[in-house]
Amino acid sequence: MRPLGLLLLILCCLPGAAAAQDASAQSLLALHAGGNLPHFCREVGRYLDHHPDDPQTAALLLCSADCSDQALGRIAVYRQVLRIEPQGAEAGSAALALAELSYLLGDYASALEATRVLIEGKYSVPEVLRAHRLAADCHRARGHPDLAARDLRALLEAASEGYGPIDAARVDLAQIELEAGRPRQAIELCRTLIPDGDPEQLPRALLIAGRAHLALAEPGAAARMFNATLIFGSSEQAEQARLLLRSSSPVHDNPLTYQTQDAFAIVLGPFGDERSAASAAEMVAVLGYGARPRVAGVQQQVRVGPFDAEVDAFLALRRIERELGLKGRLERIQ
Repeated sequence: MRPLGLLLLILCCLPGAAAAQDASAQSLLALHAGGNLPHFCREVGRYLDHHPDDPQTAALLLCSADCSDQALGRIAVYRQVLRIEPQGAEAGSAALALAELSYLLGDYASALEATRVLIEGKYSVPEVLRAHRLAADCHRARGHPDLAARDLRALLEAASEGYGPIDAARVDLAQIELEAGRPRQAIELCRTLIPDGDPEQLPRALLIAGRAHLALAEPGAAARMFNATLIFGSSEQAEQARLLLRSSSPVHDNPLTYQTQDAFAIVLGPFGDERSAASAAEMVAVLGYGARPRVAGVQQQVRVGPFDAEVDAFLALRRIERELGLKGRLERIQ
């Protein structure tokens, strides 16, 4: 028996029944795509044994990994795909799957080797971005933060703003910068989340920015970040913020890192009538913000503020949206 068929018979526990005479690579791939995994697994090993030179071998092997419920079995298949076809779509999918599975098993060296296949090859942007993310995680797990930072920077340079995990990469890089003694760089990375970043990553960014301000002897700015964490963070994150608030002096820095020469306000609305605008202003006032209705053209709005710093206005807007369900925008006051 040839090596490919023997490998799959061992990994997938295939029975000895012969493959159907009309079986073809395309029909087997169609079985897999259609979700008929038991039939696919019965046929694929013997087909590959009798057709080792089929141009669809790599694609069939990649699909056959689903036939094994053992991680090591799937890893063996992925490695076989890379040996047969070191370049191409199947190679990219196999390398990514191998990297992810090796990382989960704690085999960071193998995971990094697989990510290099993607990073150094000509593969799709999502695959390369995922490879940089995995490589960064592997480097951090192995105690090499500078190498992790290198991959995170490469990810941020290659990713567009529409890439989902981009804010998580920014926050992770900010953490590395802070731990490496570069608090100003950490603050700049965290600030990118404040206008319209991922709400799930915002509390982490606030905590890191607060610690960075403490490292720069800016306790007032740090307190602003920690107080915001009390609003937006989980109970665990809020507890961390409380501990850090108690350890920092409650004074204001001059000048504050986030302060500008302009002031900022929040504009809520439009509302359907004066009564609705007045009711919204009352609800906002309960949260502790100054608010009053106003008319802009024919629209009924509510103006909240002013705020001395854009970050304060933005965090207030996030709180109003979350707790009251009111939508708004920031307005610069010259």
